[in-house]
Amino acid sequence: MVNPLARIFSKPQQTIVKVVALEQEEVPDKRTIHLRIKVKSLAAEAQIIRQEAKKTKGMVRWDLNHHRKTIVRSHTRTNLLAYGILKGIPYSTMEKKCFENPDLSAVANIAKRFSATEIEIVSWIEEAKNYLKRNKTCLVKQLMN
Repeated sequence: MVNPLARIFSKPQQTIVKVVALEQEEVPDKRTIHLRIKVKSLAAEAQIIRQEAKKTKGMVRWDLNHHRKTIVRSHTRTNLLAYGILKGIPYSTMEKKCFENPDLSAVANIAKRFSATEIEIVSWIEEAKNYLKRNKTCLVKQLMN
């Protein structure tokens, strides 16, 4: 029986290499696709708000900038941290330095909604709490200097 891919490629060795390469391709985790899209859309929303705010003046500009800097920014951060739970990235790697503690309960809720296991969530949150506790004095010293 002739390999069906052998007709496509001129040499059989190329066929083997191509098939192995296709099998080894990394397929994105189904759990993270939707969350990654959500993070990208929040980032695009912030850019659009910034562009529209440049076209306005006064209180309208202030309102748009305030919305972008408070609500959109915090939602983006929360969703990025939930993405870190799903990908197994520790909090200490994601945020080396922060000036505000993240809302870990909101991060856990988002991760749970995107089908993170309870073990993943609890271990990530405990690591994040320990990291924040250890490095809190460092941030205060940095702000004082």
